[in-house]
Amino acid sequence: MSEDFIKTAELVKALVLDQQTQLQLYGLYKQATQGDVSISEPKDMVGIMKYKSWLSNKGKPPTQAEEEYIALVKSFNASNWGMAVSRPQFDEEEEETLNDYEKSVKDFCEAVKEENIDLDALNTLGINCQDKQGLTPLHHAVDEGLSVVVRQLINMGANPNIQDSEGMTPAHYAVELDNDEILEILLTAPGIDLTIEDSSGNTLSKIVQKNYNFYPIFKIYINQYKYPYLISKFIP
Repeated sequence: MSEDFIKTAELVKALVLDQQTQLQLYGLYKQATQGDVSISEPKDMVGIMKYKSWLSNKGKPPTQAEEEYIALVKSFNASNWGMAVSRPQFDEEEEETLNDYEKSVKDFCEAVKEENIDLDALNTLGINCQDKQGLTPLHHAVDEGLSVVVRQLINMGANPNIQDSEGMTPAHYAVELDNDEILEILLTAPGIDLTIEDSSGNTLSKIVQKNYNFYPIFKIYINQYKYPYLISKFIP
C-alpha cells in the first residue's frame, strides 16, 4: 500500500459522509487491501451492502483501487471534513459587521455550545433566534452532540423545523452526524415535519432512506405519530 493511500484512509475517519459514499469507499478500500472478495455473502442488510460494494470492484488491480480511493476523497468539498455540520466560523473582520442583535445571538449560541443556556438572553432573544447563518440554538446543540441540551431546548419550546441558510433543520444535522440518540429526541418534538427540503432537495425522509442505521427509530416514529402513509414509501 502506498503512503498516500494509508494517509488518505486515516483522513477518511474524520469525514461526515452519506451512506452511498461510505459504501463506495469501503469497496475500494477492501479491493485495494485484500483484492477480490473472498467471503460468503452476509445475511444482514448492512453486511450485504458492504459485500456488494466490494464485489463491484472484482478484477480491479489493487493499485487502481488505491488510486480511485484517493481520487474520490480528494473530490470531496471542504464541507465534508470534520465531525460537525456547522457553517464556517466568522473571522474577526466578519464579526465586526454584525449588528448588536446578531452579536447577542452569536454569544447566546456560543454559550449553548458550552452547555450553558443563558436564561436572560433567552428571554430577550427568544429560544428560536437565528444567527447570521440561520442556525438556532437547537441547531448548535445538535451540531455539538449535546443530547441533554437538545432535550432541554425541545422541552422549552424550541422549534425543530427552522431551517438554516442551507435549508437544513436540526434533524437534518442529526442524520448527517449519524447521531441516532439526538434524532430520537428530535422526533418527539411537537410538530416536527419530515417533509421539509434542504437546499439540495433532501427531506429527512429521503436522507434516512439512505441510512439503514436509522430505520428502527424512524419506523417507530412513523407508526406512533402522524406519518403512517410513509411506511410503504420509505421503510423496507
